[in-house]
Amino acid sequence: MKRVFLLFCLFLFGWLSASAQTKRPKLFRAIVRTETGVRIDGILYELTDSTLRYLRNTPETIGQLRAGQAIEVFEISGKQIKKVTIRRKQSLGRGAVFGVGSGMLAAAVPSYIDLSQGSTIVLPLLYTYVGIMIGGEIGMLVSILPRKQKRLDFNPTLFRDAKNELARFSYRYQQNENLTLR
Repeated sequence: MKRVFLLFCLFLFGWLSASAQTKRPKLFRAIVRTETGVRIDGILYELTDSTLRYLRNTPETIGQLRAGQAIEVFEISGKQIKKVTIRRKQSLGRGAVFGVGSGMLAAAVPSYIDLSQGSTIVLPLLYTYVGIMIGGEIGMLVSILPRKQKRLDFNPTLFRDAKNELARFSYRYQQNENLTLR
């Protein structure tokens, strides 16, 4: 049992260190409310001093973006924006996976203690099940929260101030950061 747990930990840490080396820009959804009440939903591509540029949130567009092909970029003026909400794309599933993983690890300690004391397998399985369910639910609840929300109220000055805060979520900013790190 100890060997299996040790191999699992080595595999997990090896996978985490390998995935940290191949860092590609993360995709963030921008949900924009305009002055007319229209909701615009897309991938945050770039922020300039006066505009927010975004892409369609479709698998085809994302595939073209990742492949480096030409893409259609849409633009909205900062004067038309009432509110911007930034959320990580596919955050619900990612939160559930991390929650399940942390719930399993949290349940491993009492399960290991019970098994080492000669307990039956039923109680450790119950610990594991409860840990997975609670961890998954907590992970999903945390991932539903918006990453960043800014109320701009059609004010160009507020848009310029928020640009510095929101720019780190844009694809172009992350792409430039990765180039400077190499």
